[in-house]
Amino acid sequence: DAPALRGRVLAEIARTRQSPPRLTRRLPPAPGRWPGWLAAAACLVLALAGGVTAAHFHGDAERAQALNRRITAVMSAPDARVATAGTRGDGTVTVVSSRSLNKAVVTAARLGSLPSAKTYQLWFLGAAAPRSAGLLRPSADRPLIASGLGDARQLGITVEPAGGSPRPTSAPFLTLRLG
Repeated sequence: DAPALRGRVLAEIARTRQSPPRLTRRLPPAPGRWPGWLAAAACLVLALAGGVTAAHFHGDAERAQALNRRITAVMSAPDARVATAGTRGDGTVTVVSSRSLNKAVVTAARLGSLPSAKTYQLWFLGAAAPRSAGLLRPSADRPLIASGLGDARQLGITVEPAGGSPRPTSAPFLTLRLG
């Protein structure tokens, strides 16, 4: 039954230790920023990943487990890198990227709602033209897993027509550096 399964999964999450990502170089903190902010952001992503498992056990347990495995794979990859940025107001966006897996896990908090005719769209930004990394709902209860990092050096977020756009219709209002 779902409550018992949920309890067993949460107990296993509490017992399972995650290996920390290996860092190849340290970037200095941005002026005026608290250096521990990245650690707090990583904790937020971990908490959301655990919440994904718990929230979805009432519905489709197998799909929730698969999603959790995909999130955990990116976050525990040896080359995982974390970047966090604040939005206007008190919103935050965190991305954990892994070049070896060619994926990124993106979480957002307090992005703000948009009119029904608009959506937040993520873009991989590199030497080539911007590539869509997916649509992000401001009220998303789970992280977005974006595949196809390729040569991207940044992740950008724009506001696009509902359903997304084949290319950005404006400059990103937020960019995060990918590792």
